[in-house]
Amino acid sequence: MFGLAGTVLERRYGLAGRSALVAAAMVVLGMQACAAPANTWHQVDSVAPALSSWEGREVGKTFPNPFTDLPAQNVHGRWLRVSGTVDEPRSGMQFLLTVFEQATIRTRSAPALCRPDNVAGRTRCVGLLWVPPEATRVRVVVWASLAPGHIHDVRLEMADTGSPPAAQMRQRLASIIDLVQERYYRSHEVDWPQLREAFAAIPEPPSDVDPLPTLVQLLRDRLPGNRHTSLRLASPVSSASIELPTCDRWQGGVWALHLPATSFKYEDGLRAYVEAAHACLDRTPASTPWVIDLRGNQGGGMHPMLAAVQDFFAPGPLMTFLDESLQVNSDKVAIAPEGLIQSGEVIVPASAPLTGRRAAARVVVVIDSSCGSACETVAIAFRDRPGTRLVGEPTAGLTTGNVGHPINEDYTLTLTEGYMADRCGKRVPERIPPDTVIDPKDEAAAAAELRRLVSARLPGEAPKPCERG
Repeated sequence: MFGLAGTVLERRYGLAGRSALVAAAMVVLGMQACAAPANTWHQVDSVAPALSSWEGREVGKTFPNPFTDLPAQNVHGRWLRVSGTVDEPRSGMQFLLTVFEQATIRTRSAPALCRPDNVAGRTRCVGLLWVPPEATRVRVVVWASLAPGHIHDVRLEMADTGSPPAAQMRQRLASIIDLVQERYYRSHEVDWPQLREAFAAIPEPPSDVDPLPTLVQLLRDRLPGNRHTSLRLASPVSSASIELPTCDRWQGGVWALHLPATSFKYEDGLRAYVEAAHACLDRTPASTPWVIDLRGNQGGGMHPMLAAVQDFFAPGPLMTFLDESLQVNSDKVAIAPEGLIQSGEVIVPASAPLTGRRAAARVVVVIDSSCGSACETVAIAFRDRPGTRLVGEPTAGLTTGNVGHPINEDYTLTLTEGYMADRCGKRVPERIPPDTVIDPKDEAAAAAELRRLVSARLPGEAPKPCERG
């Protein structure tokens, strides 16, 4: 099932299967006994002065990200570890390593794992990387994904040459490669024997780190068409950090609902996302025309976004997913009286039976090149809706379906396993085009399009029937 709804994924793949993956990931302690005692970390002195100059620096979205480069010829085939502390635990600080081959990025470290450091009284973050032989330079960079923060004690270390992979590590990595080979939507383009041989030659790092997320990131970076596949931190997003939908009135008194990006799960604070959207819509009668503003929405979780606008649709299918062979499977997303459903299971329950009370309202949906992934599912749902126009520019082009797979307790691999399709099962374009091209920033043009839509004489409100065969 696509859409990254955690509880549904557990039902589909089985709690036992999930537990087995996580349990396999917890054998790091067992790996310690196999690691060579001499395999330890040493500071990389050549970049130490540059990293020391970052002490106490404020890093944030409006500040330049500090970085320094390291020639790769002396670190080929070695494990590197970057670490540092941050004063503000909610900054989402990332201490990362990026591998370049000339000017091309080849791979990067997994998202930094951060833990409270009781000794320093701060949050300590660590990034890990294995340097492949094609690397020409490695970049150390720090940036804040959520809010500004002050960084301290930044350090780059290199491991000894490493010990041969232990049986436990080989087994864990083989399980992940097997999963990706079986499920990845472009698996047929990969030379799997060659890839397995290359990964089997990667040594183990020191035993105080888990190499599997780093190796999964390296695997991801070697897959064709990997834009929509990613390795993410598995920790839930706090409701305090979720941007909620808002509404206002545009030129001429037109109402607009802005849907921002979300996290992956409907649970926790994402209920507030749906409720905020409904509170906006409830300020107007059911027949009120609306602009749905998707500008800047880079995706996340499709379920809260679709549930936010569910009243604009009569009960029935919204979209479907296709498997890697472009066959329609049972993975359909629909509105039912009891709520938003996927593959027959209620994902977002309704507080009252859904009847499509706004299904006759005129709607203009504003899309732009930032609208990707889950945002594009909203555009797809509205695309075939009567009395609707999409305006703006083509979307980001992430119209594929992802499934989340736990790597260990800290990381999840979101793997692309199929394609998005409309409610009839027809694959949609890679980038969803607008019906009318306008500058997405031109709110007056979008409002004018809605007024034209309201004044136009349109055919009946029933959706077009799906073609058979």
